[in-house]
Amino acid sequence: ENAAAASAEISSPLLLVDDSSVTEDSSEPFVSETIDPSDCGGQGLDEYGCGPDMLPRHSSCDSAGEETWREETWLFLTAASSDLGVRRHSKRYEVFSISLVIALVVQDILFSMAQFHHLESSRIVLVFRDVAYAVFGTEYSLRLWSCVESPRYGNSPLLSRLRWAREFLPLVDLVVLVAYLLEKVNISGAQGFGALRMIRLLRLLSLLRVDRSTNSFSTIFLVFRKKRRELSASLASAFIIVLISSTLMFYAEREAQPDKFSSIPASMWWAIAALTTVGYGDLVPETAEGKLL
Repeated sequence: ENAAAASAEISSPLLLVDDSSVTEDSSEPFVSETIDPSDCGGQGLDEYGCGPDMLPRHSSCDSAGEETWREETWLFLTAASSDLGVRRHSKRYEVFSISLVIALVVQDILFSMAQFHHLESSRIVLVFRDVAYAVFGTEYSLRLWSCVESPRYGNSPLLSRLRWAREFLPLVDLVVLVAYLLEKVNISGAQGFGALRMIRLLRLLSLLRVDRSTNSFSTIFLVFRKKRRELSASLASAFIIVLISSTLMFYAEREAQPDKFSSIPASMWWAIAALTTVGYGDLVPETAEGKLL
């Protein structure tokens, strides 16, 4: 009777009543609390897709003592911060990892300049690059090992890791690491792979994590997705305009300026500069027909 009376007093449909906790001496039932996954620190999305749906299957808020090392590693690498355990430093590592990416990109940019090219072979630069790639390689291996803890990738250890490895940024990381290793061991013909190191620039997409609080980028992506037909039609129209105008300009200017308007593809450079209203001025019509066009 006490349990029935107490249950009748609960009017909110959001409260969950556990009748097993009610005894004859207790007139107030136990109200269980639903835990929001976002309270576990996995808020928002990072470049590997971390979010509330990416939390480990057996993870509960700040229950680091009950989590396995693999679960803790996945939460740490996906920046799911906590007041307990090593995850206290997950945000710091996130900043550290992004800083390494920026530093390596800045190096590649500077070393492309003649006045800094000699520094590329200096010992401090080589050591820094080796350390940075060792960090990236270790992070990639740990992510590959711990991604099976996320329900997003399924239950199979092998298939879960394959699903994770086929995503965009893990593929970028793998290409960058392979390009570095090929260059490091001086494989014949591997010099061309040095340019692939700049692909690491794509890792800067992880800077989108700062958008967690505003979700402004999510709104932009939503607009692109909903208006993809209109945007596709606009791009198709622009391509047709470029093709027609460059063809007409080629026939109008090819005799007056055979070196500049030597072909329709060469005339496309003028058409693109005009259509985008950039107006570089390196290609300008001289004939009356060309000016009229």
